[in-house]
Amino acid sequence: ADGVKYGEIFIQPEYEHSKYSFEISDQEMLLENFDKFEKEAGRALEEGLVHPAYDYVLKCSHTFNLLDARGAVSVT
Repeated sequence: ADGVKYGEIFIQPEYEHSKYSFEISDQEMLLENFDKFEKEAGRALEEGLVHPAYDYVLKCSHTFNLLDARGAVSVT
């Protein structure tokens, strides 16, 4: 709509996602989820199921980004 700014619509979700990512997220749970998602992607690939594997790789990527936001991983 005319005159409505992006920030007026998305400020609350942005705040909540940022608070979760940088302050609230459970790092141990995220690490466990990452391992499970990675394993499931591998299982799907073993069966030749590329699209489900891709979905799990995306989950891995998102989980990695959450862990990185909390400083829980280091790239060496």
